[in-house]
Amino acid sequence: MASASKPRALSARGAQIIIGDLDAELADIEAAKIGGTGAQLDVTDEASFAGFVERAGHIDVLVNNAGVMPTGPFLDQSAELIEQMFAVNVFGVARGVRLVLPEMLERGDGQIVNIASVA
Repeated sequence: MASASKPRALSARGAQIIIGDLDAELADIEAAKIGGTGAQLDVTDEASFAGFVERAGHIDVLVNNAGVMPTGPFLDQSAELIEQMFAVNVFGVARGVRLVLPEMLERGDGQIVNIASVA
């Protein structure tokens, strides 16, 4: 994270911040830096993402920031890597939106921020 000042400020004002990552230990470490909580999250797995959303409870803001960005020549990338990139960068984002948007629409409030890479 380039700057933790904004998440820290939100946390200081009472926001509960939960960071999800495939690496639960890394999520804990990064979340602790901003006064948040870390959790294991695999955005390519419906049950994992649904469990993350359930753990979070009321979500005011979802930031979809997971991403896979292969480097090097396209023809050197395996079909599996390309499929993983789409599973995370496209389908993972759609999964997160689909899981949190209905409640946001029902209450008429909430924000979703999708961060994408060149990949």
